[in-house]
Amino acid sequence: MGAVDSVSGTTVDKERTGEVTSKSNLHTLVADTEKTVSPIAGEAIDDQPRDATEEEIKALRHVNDRIPIAAWIVILAGAAERATYFGIIAPWQNYMQNARESNGTPGALGLGQSTATNIFNAFFLFSFLTPMLFALLSDLYIGRYKSLMAGLAFTNVAALSTIITTFLEKEVDFWAAYTLCTACLCISIVVLVLWAGRLVKVEPQGNNLPQAVEVALCAVGSGWKLENAKHSYQIVHSGKTVPWSDKFVDELKRGLLACRVILSYLIFYLVINQMFNNLVSQAGQMDLRGVPNDMIQAFSGVACVLIGPLIQYLYNFLAHRKILFGPIARIAVAFFFCGGAMAYAAGVQDLIYATGPCYDRPRACPASENGKLPNDINVWVQIPVYFILAVGEIFGFVTASEYAYSKAPPNMKTIVQAFVQLTACAGSALGMALSPVAKDPDLLVMYACLAGVMVLSAALFYWKFSKYDKVDEELNQMNVQDEDDRASREDNSRC
Repeated sequence: MGAVDSVSGTTVDKERTGEVTSKSNLHTLVADTEKTVSPIAGEAIDDQPRDATEEEIKALRHVNDRIPIAAWIVILAGAAERATYFGIIAPWQNYMQNARESNGTPGALGLGQSTATNIFNAFFLFSFLTPMLFALLSDLYIGRYKSLMAGLAFTNVAALSTIITTFLEKEVDFWAAYTLCTACLCISIVVLVLWAGRLVKVEPQGNNLPQAVEVALCAVGSGWKLENAKHSYQIVHSGKTVPWSDKFVDELKRGLLACRVILSYLIFYLVINQMFNNLVSQAGQMDLRGVPNDMIQAFSGVACVLIGPLIQYLYNFLAHRKILFGPIARIAVAFFFCGGAMAYAAGVQDLIYATGPCYDRPRACPASENGKLPNDINVWVQIPVYFILAVGEIFGFVTASEYAYSKAPPNMKTIVQAFVQLTACAGSALGMALSPVAKDPDLLVMYACLAGVMVLSAALFYWKFSKYDKVDEELNQMNVQDEDDRASREDNSRC
């Protein structure tokens, strides 16, 4: 057992009096097997589950708890589902862009880079948008476990359907990959079925998104001010009763702060999406040396594994010296690195265009022997793009998840998470709008513009939101208090 980090919740350890155990992001409960004596107050502690007090959290030694088996089950199922997702989308750019008779890179449909990129972004938009509908159904009617099982089943059907399309190729390349993806997803379903008894199945508890929409519409009709949508205001000025409380509106206003931060991720999502389409195509324009052009993107995951511990060390180093490196600063750094990655991609594209045999028309001139010969530049010069993007991913995605969860009031967490999905959708829609320029010889300008806009976004973001890093802990404590109040109300209702 080691030290607990600053975002972890704590409980009084049942076996080691004088220790506080970290179990989750919230203050969680443990059941003591016998009465013990609090080393702080000298009072008897009964065997009922309870939260650690603030005094105990400050005074007692912190230790880490063990990760429960149920968590590993969910991790395994999630890993298999992610393997399916990325296994399916990895070959897509080649499948759609290149013709079947292409001698240089695998292909099937021959739609060209611009159209393939457009379709890819449309898929991303759809994949980010549909979870919002299913989240509402899950929270209101179905429950999360049943939703997870149904989601895996539907995705499995989708994975099987890709086998049908691969028979259009009349060769055994794409279908083999998609069959493997199907097998991975089957693992997820089997794991969840076999260990269903070890999982906590939360019953549907309602969803605040529909009511938040009603509040927003009421505010629009009351002078475009959320304050005017409060229950008290509506009774006095409109003579009508609304089904939400003043506190719900206050929480919505705080939730919108997190939404404003998340909305700033628009260009970030657009840049990250380049890994799955245009950067795959860029690799296909270079000398592959026997390596599949759509395999190079795997180095993003490798880079995340290698760089992740270094960034964690950086966090610990700064925290040890009490140097503030709050979530807003981390997001700005993520944006900056993503801009740097696009600048490097622009440099690589410039090298491609400056090299024969086809210069700014890779694989499209007579000298390429019907697309067989790429421009004479080694594909491995592209690798740093994925390492730079990996730094941006680690700082960006992890901090976004933390900010969306920790800054949103308890009743607003679903709404803020939905806003994360909407921002990702908007990024994909922007990618669709950008797709007409995703073709030679315009790619150099496209990457350069993405780099400039991303760096500008980093500067504007930090200028606008840096003040919130100074009050970050206060914002977190407000949500902890809201969680405690909600738990207290639930306890009273049960009594």
